[in-house]
Amino acid sequence: MPASLFLKQILGLTSEESNLLNKTVKQTKWNSFEELLALFPEEDPELATIRTKIKDYINPPA
Repeated sequence: MPASLFLKQILGLTSEESNLLNKTVKQTKWNSFEELLALFPEEDPELATIRTKIKDYINPPA
């Protein structure tokens, strides 16, 4: 299974979010969810939803 499809499924991304994720991580190597999270800066409102979903996956809300 491609990493992008895996992430789409485990993070519950919409198609639009998945496309944005693909553009952001394209040709970028990451070895942990923390490294992946670093690709989505808090200052970028377009990436904020994906960043939140990654953070919630790493540390699920109580």
